[in-house]
Amino acid sequence: MSREQVRTEEGGQTKSRPNGSDRPATGAEVLDALANQEEPHKKRVSFGAAVRDITLVAGLLAGGTYFYYNHVVTKEQVAKIAREATDYLRKDDLPSLKKAEERYLKIIELDDNNPAGLSALSELYYYMYEHGLDTKAKSEDFLRKAQAEKAQTPEFLSASAQLRIDAGKASEVRDELKGLFEKGVYHAKLGHAYGEALLSLNNFLEANTALKQASEGAFNEVRIPLALAEVALRQGEERRASNFLNKALAKNLSPTHDVALPMYAALLSKTQGDLIKAATELAEAQKIKDTMGPVGLAHLAWAQGEFNLAISEFSAAQEKAEEAMKGRRDFAPYQSLLARALLAQGKRGDAIATYQAAIKLQPAYLAVNWELATLLSEGGDDAALDIVAAIETSIPAESRTTEFELFRAEHYLRKGKLAEAEAAYKKAAELGSDPEILIGLTKIVFEQEKPKDKKADIDKVTGSLEEALEAGDKRYRGNFPDGQILLAQIQLWNNMIDAADQAYAKAEDQLKRMKKPTSEVLKHYDLVIRDYTNAKDKEIAKKASELKEAWVKKRAEYVKSVRQQLE
Repeated sequence: MSREQVRTEEGGQTKSRPNGSDRPATGAEVLDALANQEEPHKKRVSFGAAVRDITLVAGLLAGGTYFYYNHVVTKEQVAKIAREATDYLRKDDLPSLKKAEERYLKIIELDDNNPAGLSALSELYYYMYEHGLDTKAKSEDFLRKAQAEKAQTPEFLSASAQLRIDAGKASEVRDELKGLFEKGVYHAKLGHAYGEALLSLNNFLEANTALKQASEGAFNEVRIPLALAEVALRQGEERRASNFLNKALAKNLSPTHDVALPMYAALLSKTQGDLIKAATELAEAQKIKDTMGPVGLAHLAWAQGEFNLAISEFSAAQEKAEEAMKGRRDFAPYQSLLARALLAQGKRGDAIATYQAAIKLQPAYLAVNWELATLLSEGGDDAALDIVAAIETSIPAESRTTEFELFRAEHYLRKGKLAEAEAAYKKAAELGSDPEILIGLTKIVFEQEKPKDKKADIDKVTGSLEEALEAGDKRYRGNFPDGQILLAQIQLWNNMIDAADQAYAKAEDQLKRMKKPTSEVLKHYDLVIRDYTNAKDKEIAKKASELKEAWVKKRAEYVKSVRQQLE
């Protein structure tokens, strides 16, 4: 007797199944039907027929029990494997993603139509794609399979959103997810995808808010602090980006993340003066080189190059920048490294050309745009103003700070356009109360008084400076190197060369105490050397020449000390 039919002995006619439906009956349903059927006409039954019937019922019972048991065991296996896979997926480093892949594929092996497993594989392969692996097509394929099974898991919605963002449909994703949130449907994965959509649309403020909200419900999801780091990096806030990367690399999250670790090392070398810390993180990144994907390897070359540049190994920095660019040509920070390495070797024209190519890349990383604008401004090129204006218009009005007007003011000041500079500083004052505004206004007073020579109103200059220094010391807790540099320049102009040298030295100490990157400390040495070179007044010319040589020596000793720290 088959599982599909239960036949009577009378004429072999097919009757309806004991469960009253079109599906196969279970063993329990067969027994229940047999126990409750009406008493049949008495009929002699042979011994062989009786044995046959007993064997039949036993077989049905065994079959039903087998399928039920197998279903329960499979369900338990899938649940256990899914928990393991999810833990690996959360870590997001490439070795963990590969372990997650093994487990999700095992789920599909046990249950080939499992919508949760299909959805998770789609999401996982998209994450691998972001590590630089050629798995985007797999992600799309598993998404279609999950959709065919009518999947509605957070992983399905997340994978669908990420793939559409990558395809340039960020606005569509933003609107769709916002609609779900308004209906009360929310999950951290959806919040993460929503933040990514906003980031893709350059809406940094809302992206940051969305991702922070998502992090509240998913403290162990590594991809959320990574996304927050990307928001900060895109905004040009590289120190803040390194802070988020540090969170992602915490012991309880993903301490050996093959993308975050070299990126963190690169930003430490570029933005902070603690090169021992940078060297330590770089060494940790090099340990996992063999398990890195293409993006991780490109980031590792970037990190090595930033470190080379920080210790004044300019040619090596250039080589590493070029190596990174071979691995990934659309990441503007690599071009930034190359431009700065070229500039350090005196190749200003090549550096500018590299920067100009970098700012055309998408997505934009605003620190790179600021670097080019500053370089052009230092050369008196008004194209710098156009770059800054473009950055300004790309940011919502409510997110703008004083930095744009301060840049314009400094640019006009460099060109001797004092009226325009003063107007820009005053406009900046309407937006904030930065001590840099007072320093700028003092510079204007100083430039106005300098041509008067002995008739200059020095009290007017020093009075303005005292106000700026007081504001700076209060805001920055006694560390205001810009104020000390201006004080030194005013004293040098007034032939108070010893006092000027003390102020220059104080600024140097403050820069080191603030752990400013080596590039900024070296820039300070170059400024002091230049100021002493330009001090031509006969009264101080000889002393200025001596001090210039002393600072040249001090600069060389600083570079040597930085390298010795790392031995």
